[in-house]
Amino acid sequence: MYLKNKNQIFYALIVIAVVSVISISGVLYYKYDYSKKNSEKKVTNSNNVKLDINGDKELYVNNTYPMSDKLGKDLDVLNVADGVEAYLEFSVVNDTEEDQEYDLYITKSKDTNNEIKPDYIKIYLTDISGNPFEEYSRNMVPTFTYLNYISDLPSSKLLYNGTISSKSRRNFIIRVWVSDSYVSSLLKEEFKLELGVRSV
Repeated sequence: MYLKNKNQIFYALIVIAVVSVISISGVLYYKYDYSKKNSEKKVTNSNNVKLDINGDKELYVNNTYPMSDKLGKDLDVLNVADGVEAYLEFSVVNDTEEDQEYDLYITKSKDTNNEIKPDYIKIYLTDISGNPFEEYSRNMVPTFTYLNYISDLPSSKLLYNGTISSKSRRNFIIRVWVSDSYVSSLLKEEFKLELGVRSV
């Protein structure tokens, strides 16, 4: 009787061990398959949206003429001084058959010896009619420093996250200037940015 119970316990332990191994293997495979699909999705989505810009996607400002937010918000193609402030009309384009979520971002160029501190670089993003998006509609226009970093894109800040319909384009205006809180310097200082977009 004792031997029979001992054998039954032994077989029960074997069954439990086999079920445990199968369960753990299933969970590990599911996690591997899920992470593989996600990484594949990121790779295939990387070129689903693009920028359409008439000209250069680099934005360049210098410390010649700091200005107030009121003046900066009114910059347009006629009153912007090239290199002093920046004004750019551009589009995000989706040529695919599906709606795409995207990040619109700016990347700071490499540091230079005479670089304006990012705390003084004002960024103002609107639609083509000049209506600011939520982040830009507050009393204070955000600076480059204030915008959120994108964790996997060093030196890049998120301008806007949105969704664009299939086979469509969305038009934007970005204005960049040096804040009037900047203390003037005899040195020529500058700040360079570049626009980017990606599917997420």
